[in-house]
Amino acid sequence: MSLSLCLILLVGLHPQERSPLINPPIARNFTPQYQVEYDYISINGYHFNPKQGTPAIPEELRGETGYYLIQLKGPVFNDMKALIESYGVRLDEYIPYNTFIARLNPTQKSIIEGLSFVNWVGNYEPAYKISPLFEEIRDENKMILLLFNDADVDGVVNELKRMGCEVLDVELTENNKVVEIWAERSKIPELSHIPGIMWIEPWMETVLFNSNAQWVTQTWKQNSRRIWNKGIDGEGQVVTTSDTGILTSHNMVRDPSYPINNVGDYPNHRKIIAYKIPSGSSATFGDNANGSWHGTHTCGTICGDDSYVGGTEPDDGMPFKAKMYFEDIGDDWGGLSLPSNYDNLWLPPYNGNAGGAARSSSNSWGQTSGNSYTSTARMVDIFMWNHKDFLISFSAGNDGPGSGTVHPPATAKDCITAGACGNGSGANMMASFSSRGPTADNRIKPTVTAPGSNLRSSVGPNDDSYTLMSGTSMASPCIGGNMALVRDYFASGFYPTGVETPSNAWSYISAAMVKAILINGAKPDIQGSTIPDNNTGWGRICLDNVLYFANDIRQLAVWDDTVGVSTGQTKNFQVTVNNQSEPLKITLVWTDYYAASGANPAIVNNLNLRVTGPNATEYRGNQYSGGQSIPNPSSWDTRNVEENVRRDVPETGIWTIEVIGQNVPQGPQPFALVVSGGLGNLSDPVLHISGDLIEDPSPGGNGNGRIDPGETVYLTDTLVNSSAAGVTSCVGTLRESSPYITLLDSVGNFGDIPVGASGHNGSSRFRFSVSSTTPDGTLIPFVLHLTGSGGYTQDIEFELLVGLGGLQVIWGPKQLEIEPGDTHFIYGLGYNPNNDRLYVTNFYEKHIYMYTSDSNATYLGYINAPDTMGTDIKYCSYDNTLWFAGSNTKRVYKIDLSGNVLRQFNNPASTYPCGLAWLESSRLLYLSDRMTDNTSSYIYRTDTLGNWDLQITVPLYAVNATRCLALEPNNPDTSLLLIYTAFNSGGTLDSVGLYELDREFGDVIQRVLFPGWNARGVEYDPRDGNYWVTIAQGPDRSIVKIAGFYGITPGVNEQRLTSTRPISLSPGMPNPFTEQVKISYSLPARMKVRLALYDVTGRLVTTLVNGVEEPGVKTIIWDGKSDNGSLISNGVYFCYLETEDGSLVRKIVHTK
Repeated sequence: MSLSLCLILLVGLHPQERSPLINPPIARNFTPQYQVEYDYISINGYHFNPKQGTPAIPEELRGETGYYLIQLKGPVFNDMKALIESYGVRLDEYIPYNTFIARLNPTQKSIIEGLSFVNWVGNYEPAYKISPLFEEIRDENKMILLLFNDADVDGVVNELKRMGCEVLDVELTENNKVVEIWAERSKIPELSHIPGIMWIEPWMETVLFNSNAQWVTQTWKQNSRRIWNKGIDGEGQVVTTSDTGILTSHNMVRDPSYPINNVGDYPNHRKIIAYKIPSGSSATFGDNANGSWHGTHTCGTICGDDSYVGGTEPDDGMPFKAKMYFEDIGDDWGGLSLPSNYDNLWLPPYNGNAGGAARSSSNSWGQTSGNSYTSTARMVDIFMWNHKDFLISFSAGNDGPGSGTVHPPATAKDCITAGACGNGSGANMMASFSSRGPTADNRIKPTVTAPGSNLRSSVGPNDDSYTLMSGTSMASPCIGGNMALVRDYFASGFYPTGVETPSNAWSYISAAMVKAILINGAKPDIQGSTIPDNNTGWGRICLDNVLYFANDIRQLAVWDDTVGVSTGQTKNFQVTVNNQSEPLKITLVWTDYYAASGANPAIVNNLNLRVTGPNATEYRGNQYSGGQSIPNPSSWDTRNVEENVRRDVPETGIWTIEVIGQNVPQGPQPFALVVSGGLGNLSDPVLHISGDLIEDPSPGGNGNGRIDPGETVYLTDTLVNSSAAGVTSCVGTLRESSPYITLLDSVGNFGDIPVGASGHNGSSRFRFSVSSTTPDGTLIPFVLHLTGSGGYTQDIEFELLVGLGGLQVIWGPKQLEIEPGDTHFIYGLGYNPNNDRLYVTNFYEKHIYMYTSDSNATYLGYINAPDTMGTDIKYCSYDNTLWFAGSNTKRVYKIDLSGNVLRQFNNPASTYPCGLAWLESSRLLYLSDRMTDNTSSYIYRTDTLGNWDLQITVPLYAVNATRCLALEPNNPDTSLLLIYTAFNSGGTLDSVGLYELDREFGDVIQRVLFPGWNARGVEYDPRDGNYWVTIAQGPDRSIVKIAGFYGITPGVNEQRLTSTRPISLSPGMPNPFTEQVKISYSLPARMKVRLALYDVTGRLVTTLVNGVEEPGVKTIIWDGKSDNGSLISNGVYFCYLETEDGSLVRKIVHTK
């Protein structure tokens, strides 16, 4: 394409606060290149070049109706349309490529055919009007008719009645005229000849998208509390949803001052400012059990908040301070009644009342057939085009995991289509039921994903009833609530400074901007998916991965362009990347003009995204491989209205971003642009601490390489320069304010640290002493004040841990590959040091899987198992065989390495055999018995023939708890290792841990708790004394390597000068606490984090954080309430931090 000389600086197009990180756009005109597809018309399955002939259509579906296809010589410029419209022709309806449907009289037709830029004029044949869904839905006589905007509605209705059709409903708005009829299918050809009818489609039932079969007992939920802690809670925002109804007396929504007992406006209500039944719906007021309390549940997820009425449930909605404008579409029998025209759903909440007006909509329903651009999908796009600050989310559907299973109206272009992933620690797994893309025209669906499995929220019949539900019905309100949080961020003035500044508040926030933020921040970490794809779309939403707050390393630059571009126009932006610590992510989104039903592709205004790096490498929107943009691609995206460019390690320097109006037949086209990454001034050096070397030699220390109370230690910091500017003569001064620390040597020399290099103060180490009264687990805050030549100065905050304890993860959890088609429920494991293989059983399959023992856990195939319910396996070295415990047959098998049974005997653990440990030196087997639905459990000792001589009572009391076994030979008496999953009587998993037990009496020697893993197997690694643990669920079919009770973990040595900075966790301040406690932790890099509290019995009290977080120091304020909302009692509690780099635990004491 050639650029013209016309350069226009565009400013003041939007009441947005400009950021210095992105320049106002410069507009350029260019001549778009000719595209081969411009010669074709694609409508309702017909794809033809009109100059070479029209499609073969049955005679009864041919004929003139006064409406014509007008194809222009593309691309389409505004002056072409203006000239045609000057002859009194309306160009409302567009189909690809460069073609409009319009009513023409003979004079107009003659004139239009003679215009130089018109390629062809031909009949809008009756065949083009008939939806192919009639072939899929063969027994439906109820039909939806779309009329042209200039149609004679009364004339059409009279003709329908003359034909004997029953007219059920007529809904008219400016851009959407819908008639619902009942007619014999034999009348379809006659209907297609009625001039004013544009499209004929079978009526499709609308259903809810929840999946009760997926219910489980765990209640883990994704927390975005950092956003709340910043003051972004949805206050001032109004959301809307349409569902089965709401139990308006439920604690999550009720307002004692304004009870809601019927439809109406309630502008002063603290939560529901309006409860309406849309025009054209036969819904009835209220929610009920026939609809599974679906609407009450989704409303609670979107914006529920019971604190107003004294409730303490932790399952508040995403923006819990937002208000709800509700549209009831549920009948008394659990069905849905939708209006024929969706404007009736969204226009009332958009206009609002004195209580506010909605700009975010979630819809957990849809149709069950087709994946094309239907009348309902078109209605979504019509409303969003005409209301460009109103963002709609639709559930993708529950027909996965097959491809092409997203159904209308979620096939619309402009909405967010919500896919469902797991919840809690399983959020990096797709829900199997979640519908997959692509759409019929090959657009990416879903757009993004959110937790949709086991979301706990409000239900009836009681005002304090709650339950778990699963389905994309749950994912959409999760996304819808987060849409309101994004709006709150801009409306409160957080952009661009990262601090709430009322003068920076945006008065207008486009739907495209909100959608772009959600896409840009989506995490591409869902297992088995590489973005972009039709399983997860662009990934799982994560607001903290895009919204900027003061002192974040990752920066944010946005532009909400309400004017947009026309055909042949570009708008150019520039950003500067000054460090490579963050991926560079660039997102372009636009709310596209609605297409005619049957258009394929459905895109109307085709924009392109081009990004050029500092070395002139070009990247184009959506041209990806391996999860990031490929350099210098040859193709463009011509289907989607969301385009992304991503580079995981971007070059430093100036990046140029171009938004290109390739073909905009219904323009101009507004757009939103979002950029996140390591943005900033190239001349500003940025150093990071990449490693802390602790040395504690005698006589002042104990030489264990960590900081302990009473020691004098030496500290060497390693700094890395990932920015674009070097630092010379770097000197660091260590500062602290802790009463436990006395600085002895506080100045260190780091020398010169050029770009890409590292430096440390090994020749001038910091030295400090630690008070002997320092509580074990204390996190000490330090500030490293850096200076250098040329005025360089920088402060780096970091923390060091005193003492060490709790679970340490060496690697994992790593998801294991198993045989295709096998059920995903792994159990016990054993290690064979002769071939260095791990053997893992499957509870539901007669397969024993083999893996490498390293952190890759590479799948090596399987051998056949002697039982379908294999619970544990251990290696026997003296004859190179395996011991296998079968729960189904309740037998113990001796098998060779090919799976052949050598001998077997009855297992003395005869109720629910689970675990197996092999003491080879004494030829003894230890076998655990789970004791179904019983709080007692036992471990038996037997010889190799099944003669048992000892029964040990496990001194722990929970239901279904005892699992697999292993031996710990490093204990002087050789102890037992036991996985213990403590379920309560209601079937909820309270805690999971690894216990060391005395081998004779069963006494607990020590234990370590796991972060919610539903663990099963354990095995000792003789090479380092550490343990492998298998996890059946949470995350599914995974293995993790943890530090053993007596194991050798990677030590602190000279190699750590360039190693990753460790995680840290504070003990809580104040400690003990009475009302609130501040818990701080630090992360060296982006990683998945879970922060949870347990009581002394190992029972889960609450989960504070569960998701992927950015590097830095994080602070959480805990109010002492458990997950059920009650205040905790006095006592000792353990705060557990689990990350990809390991885990830490700290003791917290609560007093009153």
